[in-house]
Amino acid sequence: MRKKSLVILPLAIIFTLLLTSITYADVTSSYQNPLIRGADPTIARAADGYYYSCFSTGDGIHLQKHETILGVTTAKSRLVWPEPDSYGYVWGPYIYRLDGKWYIYFSSSSEDSYGFGHPDSYVLENSSPDPYEGTWVEKGKLNTQSNGLACGVVTLNGKRYFSYTKYFYKGDSFDECPTLVEMSNPWTLKGTEGTVAYPVNSWEKNGGSIDEGCAVVERNGKIYFGYSASSFMNDNYCVGISSAKSDSNLLDSNSWVKNPQPVMVKSPDNSAFGPGSPLFVKSEDETEDWIVYHAGPVGGQTGSNRWVRAQRINWNEDGFINLGIPSNPGTVLSRPSGEEKSETYEAEYASLSGASKVILSNSPNCSGSGYAQYNNNSNDYVEFTVNTEAAGSYSLNFRYNNNTAGNIPMKLQVNQKSSDISFGSNAGNKYNYDLLRINNVQLNAGSNKIRLTVSGKSGLALDALILKRSVMYEAENATLSGGATVAADHNGYTGTGFVAGLLDKGASAQFTVNAPYAGNYSVNLRYCNGYDTDKTLSIYVNDEKVKQIELLNYRNWDKWADRYDNITLKAGNNTITYKYDDDDSGNVNLDSITVTEAATWHYEAENAVLSGNAKIADNHSGYAGTGFIDGLWVAGSAVDFSVDTETAASYDVKLRYSNGNNESKTLSLYLNGSKVKQISLPKTGNWNTWSEKVETVYLNKGTNTITFKYDTSDSANINIDNIHLNKRVPWKYQAESSALSGGAKTATDHLWYDGTGFVAGFWQQGASTQFNVSVPNTASYTTTLRYSGYWPSKGNLSLSLYVNGTKVKQISLPQTASWDAWAESTEAVNLKAGNNIVEYRYDEGDTGDMNIDCITIDKYSGGNTVSNNSVLASGRIYKITAKHSGKSLDVSNYSSDEGALVNQWSYVGGNNQKWEISDTGSGYFIIKSAHSGRVLEVVGGSTENDANICQSAYVAGKNSQQWALEKVGDYYKIKNRNSGKVLDVSNISKDDGAKVHQWEYVGGENQLWKIDIP
Repeated sequence: MRKKSLVILPLAIIFTLLLTSITYADVTSSYQNPLIRGADPTIARAADGYYYSCFSTGDGIHLQKHETILGVTTAKSRLVWPEPDSYGYVWGPYIYRLDGKWYIYFSSSSEDSYGFGHPDSYVLENSSPDPYEGTWVEKGKLNTQSNGLACGVVTLNGKRYFSYTKYFYKGDSFDECPTLVEMSNPWTLKGTEGTVAYPVNSWEKNGGSIDEGCAVVERNGKIYFGYSASSFMNDNYCVGISSAKSDSNLLDSNSWVKNPQPVMVKSPDNSAFGPGSPLFVKSEDETEDWIVYHAGPVGGQTGSNRWVRAQRINWNEDGFINLGIPSNPGTVLSRPSGEEKSETYEAEYASLSGASKVILSNSPNCSGSGYAQYNNNSNDYVEFTVNTEAAGSYSLNFRYNNNTAGNIPMKLQVNQKSSDISFGSNAGNKYNYDLLRINNVQLNAGSNKIRLTVSGKSGLALDALILKRSVMYEAENATLSGGATVAADHNGYTGTGFVAGLLDKGASAQFTVNAPYAGNYSVNLRYCNGYDTDKTLSIYVNDEKVKQIELLNYRNWDKWADRYDNITLKAGNNTITYKYDDDDSGNVNLDSITVTEAATWHYEAENAVLSGNAKIADNHSGYAGTGFIDGLWVAGSAVDFSVDTETAASYDVKLRYSNGNNESKTLSLYLNGSKVKQISLPKTGNWNTWSEKVETVYLNKGTNTITFKYDTSDSANINIDNIHLNKRVPWKYQAESSALSGGAKTATDHLWYDGTGFVAGFWQQGASTQFNVSVPNTASYTTTLRYSGYWPSKGNLSLSLYVNGTKVKQISLPQTASWDAWAESTEAVNLKAGNNIVEYRYDEGDTGDMNIDCITIDKYSGGNTVSNNSVLASGRIYKITAKHSGKSLDVSNYSSDEGALVNQWSYVGGNNQKWEISDTGSGYFIIKSAHSGRVLEVVGGSTENDANICQSAYVAGKNSQQWALEKVGDYYKIKNRNSGKVLDVSNISKDDGAKVHQWEYVGGENQLWKIDIP
């Protein structure tokens, strides 16, 4: 995945260039799960526009600061509260800025007879505006009515509540229940407690009677409260939902209605076991709802091997929340709307000279597999190769640890152009990470070399380079008015000065910025507020006020801070103005802004190009943004949305509109100047009520124009609020995991199936396989069936396709070349938002007589299913498949024994067929069975051909247990360090149980292996 986070250090380093000539280059608006190793994600957005999150690893509480949701992976991270000896354990810390101070809530107790069964909730307070500074003071234990786990703070109906998982004791056991209690201040609770849900269903009682956690999202007058159900040690750990009306008494348990089934469950097809610990957050532009959660990649190990993931929340036609299916770690997804585009380059996989690769496969303390460690040798360097599609301006963000008392000087070379930079100290813990941002760096189209070289000696630990497409603008070059003036009488500013004089109402600094396309951008304001109270300014974009911002007090005019916001810009020149408005308090200094390109999926109509009688209005309620478009009652009137996409693919375009007429109306949809269709827009009841209409279009890479126009054949008279894009993503469903009936059954007795098997039994009429399919929007989709059928005496085969119980058609299936060969058949189907049943059934009149492997929804939509990143991530789980047979590396007989042999076998998803691959840091890898914990080894350390391969207990430094993974096209040869020979399937066999041994490499397909995510 590709994510980012940055913090400007006190001395920013600027590459001088002519800003008006800046062009932009290529980064990505996509990402992949998982985000980071760990569990129980806690992320909240604070008053300065940043997201903050915490985690604990046994040494205390680590605090992270990041611009974006996904930026948790590459965030600024420091140990802010070392755990005192008096605390037995510290779990699940949450951070918030409340009433002008910072508070961290966590659970703690000593282990007792219940096995961590008596936790209490504690509070820390920090009065510093910077939570990394000042002192964290223990405010003590919260006055909850029972033991339980702290789950954070939520504000509902204007009231602030503390949420905790309350323990209801029953002898030697207890029920765990999510509970709310009102707060009189950030460290004191008041009044009665209200329990949201009690574990009563079987899905809440796997491994314990448990509902735990707190995830809250409000929509259309309803509050949705998410929580985990069952024990986190169980694969069936899942997410439940209770909902209540927003205006109800939230402390009355009767106000909450539990959904009878969990809303997110395990998905073995997607290597997601025990999905839980949900957290609901808004996207950066606040137009999307997202879930952050954890899940394990290996069944039976969800208690010990968990990773944080994120994906978008969708909403069903009936308005109910739709969390969907946990995504496969190999699936490429779209970032949240408004999130900065970026690309992360891991230092441990850069070119190293003198520096060492340090691997931390099991740690949340690095963004990837580890970091690069400089070893105090002169001229040591780390060099990144960065590829771009076009020349342009970037920021380079280096995530690092400098665990010394002073700054570390380094030399930065960008395509052999050098400058001196300095990494500030973040001493105190070797896993403290800061980010050093270098602005306005020009990169060439194609390959670029970015090298960090030691100036003298350095013990720097370099975690990653995060690349962003951005431009920094100095405030002293802005247009000033109302008394604002350039000054230089304080320290720490960048450039040649800063802007002061924002002392009177009307004072302002206006920046002129150029945007390559219309859409979302982040703007990072570097400012100083030396007073002892927070101040405010207003942001205007193109002379339209978009928000009032809060600027925290730092009580020091030499102390500079950052403020992060998301704004919308038009293509070309724009103005961004910081103004002391009538309702502001002003009195701050401004140093610079950095404008960074962000993922854009949401487009407000008031920012579109209007023609004919179309015009901006605000005389009705319920619209988003600053207005809506009316006037579409005159023929020829149109609204043109300019949208930019980095991937050519199918996109759902969700139009938000109002039709207060007494009947449906029509408009025409155009794409890039060509009419696509006439669309019908049902009445909404009145002009203050808004509805949505989804149409699917294929967008080109780059700029596209989506037009809604009143043609003479339309009835029009519609108000338009906005559009929101959703890129279609191919999603695979395995037949062996579907609901089978009528004699259909799973099998593995043929080759080259996908997943853990296929479904046979379609020689009996009535045989059926039902796929439970989840989609984000009500629309037309394609379903691609992968099947096999070989009957030389017959013609085409046939089967019936049903959707949600209704027969769509009989489908014709040409025969395959053999039972080991597979073919595809694609059909269009109409699916509703949320869950659907796509069924293939052997009806009367069908031929049947085929095997079914899987279906893929939207297989050919153009959305990516894998990333271009070919680096194997250390510590992740993979399956290893022989090229010639399609069968998997397998520990014989599911054995956990020392010395058990390894063979090939049809993949059935067993843990004995899953392997954790860990980098040793020396160019070799350890390949460990997810089932036994033992590692792949050549028996007896032999160097001879035909020596068997077994599993053995790991011995550090043992060469016969270390393997080089050498890429050959899309495959790997897996070469033993001790013998130099490779893994080989004996006699090129395709049989289950065929021996895997070592052999001299001769280029055979039985010596090449596919390594991919299960």
